[in-house]
Amino acid sequence: MAWAELSKMERERYENVLVSNAQRFRYWALKLVDAEYKMGCENILQTDCSGTVCWPLLRMGYNIRITAQELFDTVFTAPASVASWRHTQALFFQKPDGDIIHVAPLVGADVCVNAGDPVSLRTAAYLISWFESHAHAEAVCRELDWTAADAISQSRLHAWDLDPTEKLLRGDT
Repeated sequence: MAWAELSKMERERYENVLVSNAQRFRYWALKLVDAEYKMGCENILQTDCSGTVCWPLLRMGYNIRITAQELFDTVFTAPASVASWRHTQALFFQKPDGDIIHVAPLVGADVCVNAGDPVSLRTAAYLISWFESHAHAEAVCRELDWTAADAISQSRLHAWDLDPTEKLLRGDT
């Protein structure tokens, strides 16, 4: 689906319609395309790699802002396949010592939202090849454990209270 081509009414309908959590996750992850890369950020204008996973979760009401390593260790715990992208999944890149050095949410068949500068869509195959040859990191696909997400979130937030950048753009203080 070409998100830029959706009419305003279609976008509003999609944002408000009851769809699966996986669809909501992918929708909010895709909203980050063209954002600027900035370490430690997760909003519509600036994000880092873990932000491309945490921001969609935040928009869905989960109070989760943790590193790629912590996402791997605590929230995305179920092994998955890139081919089964219809679930809430992320592609992690793991060094031989076990350290996670990058994460990208899966949003389609072999398609990830990658936190580069700018944030862009990349094929999983491209990212896997790049990280294997440049960073000597292996790709590990994991599915989100919603029970773990609930536990880590500790408290549910209201989606409209989540993004301080949007409040600044509207002129709110």
